[in-house]
Amino acid sequence: MAACAAPVIAQCGPLGDAAERPLWGWVNLNMNGAATVNSGAGNLNITGSGRAVNADTGVRLNPAPTPSMPALEPTGFPANASTTDTSAATVAAGSWRNVTVGAGAITTFAGGTTSVELIDVSAGATLRLNPGTYNVREIRLANGSSIVAASAGVIRINVGANLRMANNVTINAGGAPADMQVFVHTNANVIAGTNLQAALVMYANSNSS
Repeated sequence: MAACAAPVIAQCGPLGDAAERPLWGWVNLNMNGAATVNSGAGNLNITGSGRAVNADTGVRLNPAPTPSMPALEPTGFPANASTTDTSAATVAAGSWRNVTVGAGAITTFAGGTTSVELIDVSAGATLRLNPGTYNVREIRLANGSSIVAASAGVIRINVGANLRMANNVTINAGGAPADMQVFVHTNANVIAGTNLQAALVMYANSNSS
């Protein structure tokens, strides 16, 4: 198995052909309520105890070779001791404590490597991200808010504690999923409201919910 030494999803394989892994989970994959996959006309009910989900047959039992979950990089969530808050329209790379995007406002991150304790995106606001690595302990997305790519390239978001999405949130809508990569660190939570529209790759290799 190739080492996942860089933030490139293809290096975290092999997990089978793309058509065989629209969703993939180790041990348990739980989907609550009526979940629509790939904007299909109906709902896809996933049953069984297998580890890999097959688009045509549902669950593929006992995949060979047995997949193993590559480690996150970095393996531990980076520390951030910043005491600086901002609500500026443009946020430079570096370390921040709290970044607030006001209701209906637009905030653009310049890209590069950025660490933030809390990004709080208010209702109807837009968070624009340039390519780079964002180590964010908590992201709160209020009703009708969005995250968009400000320019072409890969955006990597490491979530340390919580990704909370209210109703009618959009993330990278219309973009390439491989360009919006979300890595969920140990014991972090991902919580979504109704009508979430997202084009992204999300990966967690441990006890996340």
